[in-house]
Amino acid sequence: MKKSLEPELAYRVFYETSSRGIRVHANLMVGLPGETMESAIKNIDQVCEWIKEGVINTVDYFIAVPYPGTELFNNPGKFGLSIKTNDWDKYREDDIPVFDSSFMTANQIYECWKQGLKMFSETIEAKILTNE
Repeated sequence: MKKSLEPELAYRVFYETSSRGIRVHANLMVGLPGETMESAIKNIDQVCEWIKEGVINTVDYFIAVPYPGTELFNNPGKFGLSIKTNDWDKYREDDIPVFDSSFMTANQIYECWKQGLKMFSETIEAKILTNE
């Protein structure tokens, strides 16, 4: 993804933005190269904490997809990916991935994504209920 944003800087940007009355929306992906189940859950937990603190208001959460033309598709081995199909109907951000990574199988990535969705929705719902 070529994004090297440290959590401390992300928090500071989210905090400064929200403290000025601007709603913050976060976009996250699971299944990126090098990600483990543990690191994915750690990231989900961190974002849930920031939701509880009020520095993030909404979240989009997707599964990484190695779309044709991207580096992930063109050089999967470089990123520790094994692409399992070229059936383009299966290249979705909300279903079992079309790849296994060096650290997680497609099924593990999908289960992690579902767990993250549950955690985000429960955290946002609790935040809404406590602010009413």
